[in-house]
Order: sequence, then structure tokens, then C-alpha cells
Amino acid sequence: MTIGTHIDVTDRIMLEERVRQGEKMEAIGQLAGGVAHDFNNQLSGILGYAELLAKKLDNEPQLKKMAESIMTSALRSADLTRQLLAFARKGKFVSTPVDTHHLIAEVISLLQHSIDRRITIIQQLEAEIPVVAGDPGQLQNAILNLAINARDAMPDGGTLSFFTANIDFHEKVRGHDLPPGSYLQICVTDTGTGMNEEVKSRLFEPFFTTKQHGKGTGLGLAASYGAIKNHGGAISVYTEMHKGTTFRVLLPTGNHDGQSEVQISKSSGRIPGKGNIMLVDDETIVREATAKMLEDLGYKVLECRDGEEAAELFRAISHDVDAVILDMVMPRLAGPETFAAMRKIKPDVKVLLASGFSINGAASGLLKAGAAGFLQKPYQIEELSQKLHETLKT
Repeated sequence: MTIGTHIDVTDRIMLEERVRQGEKMEAIGQLAGGVAHDFNNQLSGILGYAELLAKKLDNEPQLKKMAESIMTSALRSADLTRQLLAFARKGKFVSTPVDTHHLIAEVISLLQHSIDRRITIIQQLEAEIPVVAGDPGQLQNAILNLAINARDAMPDGGTLSFFTANIDFHEKVRGHDLPPGSYLQICVTDTGTGMNEEVKSRLFEPFFTTKQHGKGTGLGLAASYGAIKNHGGAISVYTEMHKGTTFRVLLPTGNHDGQSEVQISKSSGRIPGKGNIMLVDDETIVREATAKMLEDLGYKVLECRDGEEAAELFRAISHDVDAVILDMVMPRLAGPETFAAMRKIKPDVKVLLASGFSINGAASGLLKAGAAGFLQKPYQIEELSQKLHETLKT
């Protein structure tokens, strides 16, 4: 007689695979975030100089058109880096109540201009609490990217469905690194071609795409993945070849007070100004282009190459500085340390933060600590003028 034991290691194998996948996505996210940050610094110089050049070419329409084309290309490139930052989870701008049913309605409205008439759209929105706390722009783009992927998976027509429901988990959410609690579930389902396991395993990687060359950047689903993670949620996919695919999104529906982390400018147009502005940025092209933009607006500019130089100069002339534009990532003395040093010298110093990253933990912390605002690189002269005007008014 033979006696043996059988141990089911399926759960352990699945857990190990999720850990490996999570570590891989985290590593890719760090790389993507760093690339996007560096690109945004370079785009700041390109966009700034192109805009200044276009303004000086009013009497040269052909040359002005060339400068405007450079601006357009830079802005399109900035859209790509914005998606990379979303994937890297460094792109959350505001936290405000968001009605996801309203977002889905907006997504459907956008899709109807480009969707094949053979595709039927179904809504089954059963969530009694469809409101989550987050960035409405990021969440809308996340849902839109899932819907576009579903649309493209049905070249011969089919059904695109949106489902919502409220779910309470009393234990840790199986298959995801989410704590127990109340969640909003959003499912986007298509009856299209489906995916094989190889495609599924790489689905959320930046620049991975199965579309023809020129038909997609491979950033849409990566941005959706990052945006959902950035909001404390999770995303998963179920797919069968020739039958279709379902993307399942879980978002926490915890308490929120509706307060924005960042005040959104209500001003419009370019606002000239006066005063002495200390500009702190270690990237020469960013610093020089921004200085020219500030001078064009009417300000006097004091340039500093890093935080250490800025802190020393500020100690000597703080009474003559009306506001500081402070880069977040610098050698020798980074933005947060420079901000702290300046606050010790002049507690009511007016600081406008700037970064090639979107608002992350450090920037959010400085805003709560008293920084006057945040400027996302690359920026145009209109946005620069508005943010600086608001900073000086605080």
C-alpha cells in the first residue's frame, strides 16, 4: 500500500506570478516616469522658445507658421509624456468627487463620433454609489482608452457594454493588492477578437501594441493601468479568443470631502505683471526659456542654477524677491529642501513649484505646507502668467 499527500500549490503559483508581474510593471513605471520627466524638461525649452519666436514673427507669416508648427509638435509630444506619467503613477492633479456614470456618458458621447455603426453600445449602470474621489480627467481618459481598445477589437461590429456595481469586500481583494472595503466596479466588455496569453501578459506595458504601425502609440492601456493604480484601485482583464474581452476596474468609494488638492485657474489669457522673480532650475534650456518668457511678461528675473545657489542668494536679498519659481528635482539641494530653507529665512515666501513630473507625494506635501501653486512642465506663456499672477495675489 502506498500513502502519499497532494498539496495544491495553485494559489501560491498565482501569487508568485502576480508579484513578478507587479515588480516588472513597477520597474517599467520608474523608467517611464524618468524618461517622461527628462522629455518634459526638453519640451519646456522647445515650446517656450517657439512661442516667443512666433510672437516676434507677426510680420513674417510663413516663418510664424513654422514656429507655430513647432509648438503644435511639442504639445503633442507633451500629451505622450503625460500618458507615460499616468502609467508611472506620477500624474494625479486633483482629488474631487467624480460621478463615474457621468464620465461613462461622456465617453460614449465621444465614441459615437468615431465608432462603427455595426457596434451596439449597452449601458447597465447599477451602482447606487457611482461617485469616487479622484481626478476626473485621468479617470475619463482611463475609461475612454478601455473603450477605444474594445472598439478596435471589433472590426466587423459587435457589442460594447459598460457595467457598474458596488461591491463590499470583507477580506483582502483576491487577485489584487487591495485592502477590504467598499469599491465601485466598472466593467468594459466587447464581443471582439479576444487576446492570446502572450498579448494579455504584456497588455499594460508602455509602447506595446498589436495595432498596425501608425495606428496607435501603445500608451493608452498603460495610461489606464497607471491612472487606476494612482487612484488606489486595480484593473484586470478576462479574455477568450474569438469571443471577446472584459476589463474590470475596481475603485475605492471611501469618504471624500470634495476639496481639490490644487486650485484650478479660472483666469484666461496672458496676464502681464511686475516684480522680481527668482527662477530656480538646473536645466539650462528650461531656465533660459522661462526667463525670456517672464521678461516678455514684464517681470525682472534672478536666475539660479540649483537649490544651494538659490538658498544662498535668497538669504542675501529675500526682501527684494516677490516670488520664487522652484524646480522640484535638482542636484545639490532639491526642491523640498530649498523650499524649507527659504521658509526659514522668510516664512511668507511665495513659491510656485515646477516639475517635469506631475504632482507627486513631495509636491503635494509642499502645497499643503504653504507653497502657492504648481506648474506642470512643459508650460506655455499663458499658463505661466496666470499661475504667477495667482501666486503673487496669495
